[in-house]
Amino acid sequence: AEQLWLSIRFALVDEYGSGSPLPVILDDLLVNFDPQRARAACTAISALSERQQVIFLTCQPSTVSMLEEAIGANPAAMMSLINLDDTGSQRVAEQLETTHEVPES
Repeated sequence: AEQLWLSIRFALVDEYGSGSPLPVILDDLLVNFDPQRARAACTAISALSERQQVIFLTCQPSTVSMLEEAIGANPAAMMSLINLDDTGSQRVAEQLETTHEVPES
């Protein structure tokens, strides 16, 4: 049932965001998905990120790994990882260095 709801949400986002991209906020969306469906959902989220701004919040390292894997398989998708744990500032700094984006001070 959750997968059906997700597909309906994505269809609505695409319909209403066809004129200009919409931000899509997903909060621990995959918590009740089995691993196979979670990977499929990550692929769909990756595809959605080609057309819309996706903000995905999670505290599950396995979900982060699945999203990174899906984004890595989709060169047109974009993702920035912001980790808010104790080492978060270090990981954001490392990512900015690898993408050559330097925040303004």
